[in-house]
Amino acid sequence: MKKSFLSLCLLLIGAGVFAFDGKIKIAYKQFGSSTDKYSFTWNLSGSKLCLQIEMKTKDVNTLTTFIPDIAKKQLISFEKLNNPEKIFFQIPLADIKSESGNIKAELTGDKKMISGFECEKLLVTSERQTTEAWVTRAIEEDWKSFAPFFQSADEIQGLAKLGVKAFPLQVTSRNEIGVIVSSSEIDAIQKETPANEVFEVPASYKLYTAAKN
Repeated sequence: MKKSFLSLCLLLIGAGVFAFDGKIKIAYKQFGSSTDKYSFTWNLSGSKLCLQIEMKTKDVNTLTTFIPDIAKKQLISFEKLNNPEKIFFQIPLADIKSESGNIKAELTGDKKMISGFECEKLLVTSERQTTEAWVTRAIEEDWKSFAPFFQSADEIQGLAKLGVKAFPLQVTSRNEIGVIVSSSEIDAIQKETPANEVFEVPASYKLYTAAKN
């Protein structure tokens, strides 16, 4: 599982505050791996969320789905392009560890417009990096329930820590010496309620069980 996939941003287009149902596709860049291409698609519908990550390298293409199951405290994951066995995984929430350690988060009061939205700068400082995210309260999302599933996304952790209902529209992360390690930006958006199947494991897939000695 790539560590980089969890560092990301969301952009929704619209006016006013509303509950968004739809699909948001974003381009993510991890510096130091210039030939690799990442595409994150967030599917949102009410209280449901599904993240699909497409990764293209010179050697392989993958499309991995992640579905947080809040009720059962587990993250469901499965690969669609390279999964001849058709298996899926259930990752206990307790096994998803933070890579950032303790974080500090603050809204600076700085403002700018992004795609017609007024955004405020969010700074999140962790043991491994500093993340600058521009977030808009015009599109509300309460990250408290989902934050434990996305421990590597410092911008999500910061919003959850502050209790701010907002979406990050631009995200840039820098390491301890100030070098940019990742950034993300909007690619496409579709405001249409995703099908229920998007939030479910395909019926033909079976749960992975470790072989016993």
